[in-house]
Amino acid sequence: MTMTASRLLGIFERVPDDPFYQPRRPLWLPGEMAVAPALDPHAHRRPVEPRTALLVNPFYAKSPHGSFGKHVLTPSLALTSIAAATPPGWRVSYWDENLLQGPPPADPVPQVVGITVHLTFARRAYELAAWYRARGSKGVVGGLHIQACEGEGATHAERGHGGDGV
Repeated sequence: MTMTASRLLGIFERVPDDPFYQPRRPLWLPGEMAVAPALDPHAHRRPVEPRTALLVNPFYAKSPHGSFGKHVLTPSLALTSIAAATPPGWRVSYWDENLLQGPPPADPVPQVVGITVHLTFARRAYELAAWYRARGSKGVVGGLHIQACEGEGATHAERGHGGDGV
């Protein structure tokens, strides 16, 4: 064992005997910031509303070490840019699960659901895509994760797009 390693082990071995040592409790995090909102598996399948699009920023678990309000100050510009570029005649809604609004709406069922995908919340994004596809919506996924993992998005949505600004 090296001198440095033995010194470090000595420090860690002495910590519980240190009269000033106080064990740290895990930092508290509200459940709404740690667990994604539940999707209703029994939501009735309604007719798809033509020319409607829902753009979703999926939930991701927050860190108790991070700023709780940071996400509110920095929404996804990719989805809002897509909303701004949507052709006339379409009704577009934006849903950000991180703003603690609960699960995305199931009524009306949108014709198209666009979901941004990053590594940190890819599993949730694919869960949302499957949930909406089961109700008749067409899914479009895009983002850094889709760009990095080419072909993965095609298994979860009708279209996967990765590129600048998505």
